[in-house]
Amino acid sequence: MTQDQDVGDDTGPVIFLNKETQEFIFFMLIFHATSTDVVPVLELSATVRHGASTSLVLHNPLAVPVTFNTDCDLDEVKLPPQFVVPAESKASISLEYRLMHAGNAERELSFHSNNLCSINYDLRMDARAAPPERTLYFKAALGCIHVQAASFLHYLSQKTEYTCKLQG
Repeated sequence: MTQDQDVGDDTGPVIFLNKETQEFIFFMLIFHATSTDVVPVLELSATVRHGASTSLVLHNPLAVPVTFNTDCDLDEVKLPPQFVVPAESKASISLEYRLMHAGNAERELSFHSNNLCSINYDLRMDARAAPPERTLYFKAALGCIHVQAASFLHYLSQKTEYTCKLQG
């Protein structure tokens, strides 16, 4: 294959030589490199608003450090935009996801490197409906005031307005 691991064809001679008789046989080899298909499936499952995480290990067999760029088109998947794998070693990358709505999502997760290749994963995420939150009970005699503090976390990246309704 070519030095930069491109997709395509490359050729190279192979010569077998008998040193005693000086006989030889010559072959011209053709190497055909193709891009990889989507490799393993990563399955993540969690309750809505509660995250799930996993780690992937990428190996760098080269004698120089390799930079990988990451690509996933789902905002709820959090991972670094790029990371470096040291020469002749492995690096672990952590990915987290938190879906805000119950249901399933499928996306492709890709790691791109100019020195090595592109590595693709099929990412399958399942978000189950969240259990009911803690209930606040107000008990006050007629004409009295009862105050309770309630707090919650806002997980979305954009501004959202909330409304409070009292029933009963």
